[in-house]
Amino acid sequence: MTRHRNSNIEVLRLLAMVAIVSHHAIVHNADDLNVIGSAPNRILLDFASILVGKTAVCLFFIISIWFLADRQLTFRGSCRRVWILEREILFYSVLCYLVYAPMLGTFSPTTFAARFFPVITGEWWFVSDYVLLMLALPFLVTVLKALPAREHGVLAVFLAVFFGFVQYLPYVGWALKDSSDIMGLLVLTTLTCHIRWYGIGMQRPRPYALLVSGALSLALPILLYVLRMDVRIAGRLWTPMQDWQSLPVIVLSFVIFLGVDRLTPHHWPIIDRMASGTFAIYLITDTPEAELLLWTKLFPLHRITGMPVPIAVILLVSIGLCAVCIGIDLIRQALFRVTVDRNPGAWFDRLFFRP
Repeated sequence: MTRHRNSNIEVLRLLAMVAIVSHHAIVHNADDLNVIGSAPNRILLDFASILVGKTAVCLFFIISIWFLADRQLTFRGSCRRVWILEREILFYSVLCYLVYAPMLGTFSPTTFAARFFPVITGEWWFVSDYVLLMLALPFLVTVLKALPAREHGVLAVFLAVFFGFVQYLPYVGWALKDSSDIMGLLVLTTLTCHIRWYGIGMQRPRPYALLVSGALSLALPILLYVLRMDVRIAGRLWTPMQDWQSLPVIVLSFVIFLGVDRLTPHHWPIIDRMASGTFAIYLITDTPEAELLLWTKLFPLHRITGMPVPIAVILLVSIGLCAVCIGIDLIRQALFRVTVDRNPGAWFDRLFFRP
């Protein structure tokens, strides 16, 4: 029996990637937000684009963990999955540099050589974190399944509150602050697995519970943003509270994901096909060379300063870029189908970890 994807989740993945590209259009732009003359537009771009972008990053991790948590995971299987994913990563790492660098006049043999090792060199931080998550997930899931449901829940709440909020408070010294990405992945894995296995096993979350949770998760960032210039603690908390590992962003991400998951499932092949290119959108648009080309040369903020709704322009640009990248990846998928994907994972099965 063919197992279809839930296209509701695929739509969420597409929207999340549009949000990430829009977020990059702000934070990686050559122009400061001060070039936006209208104060309301500047505030909207400053607050909404950052929070939405970080929430989208958190959503991608949650979706991946959610659909892997119920599988029979093994370290060999995870290595095989990373092996297959690495081909796409390497393809775009090398191709994008060969396209972007000559256009910008920044080609360097040393940098080009590093593009053949994108995961270990950290060319994309999300890719490196995602690979680490894939490799560690079989062990984390095994440990979490060994815990009773109550102890698992207590651990999830403790990790989320401590690493998502308490560690960012002033005067709280913590040796693992420099490992926030790793601890963030641990928090998300623990929370996602608990909700997947016990939280909504027989009953979908009620709409009012999701609305209240979403409102509360937004209230703290909004309060910190309003008070950040006048209250010192608010100013110190605003930056970490908008990151993807923070408690408000994690709660908001789960509210959005569970809200979409509770909808009647649909299967739209064209949506699933488009969503298969979401990873490529990130790979194509978030190299250092792509950032320079897109957000310094092509779409600097000063070009939209006179427009009444700058955020709408940024969204349109982001949607257009996503559409182009999906088209490129569909070509890449067709190329792979007649070459390296004729028997995916065959070389891995021959060379490593023979069962």
